Amino acid sequence: MRRVLWMFLASVGLTIFWLIPRQRIETGPTLCLISRMTGKTCPGCGMTRALHALLHGRFHDALQWNWRIAVVAPLLALAYLRLLFT
Repeated sequence: MRRVLWMFLASVGLTIFWLIPRQRIETGPTLCLISRMTGKTCPGCGMTRALHALLHGRFHDALQWNWRIAVVAPLLALAYLRLLFT
């Protein structure tokens, strides 16, 4: 039962994130506390925008926001699949 709840919540969260308009994500304020406090970018800066671009099939844009999405996205996909099938 608990696994079904996690699957449901993950699916709903992913769907809501996918439905957010591109302009809202790309022009919105940064969510990174390190960047906001220090004024410098951290290794994760741009990851939310990169993931959003990737979910919409804009691979080049995703890599421009943060190239580490090439590592993080497959790991997130594996975690989601593991949640579905274990």
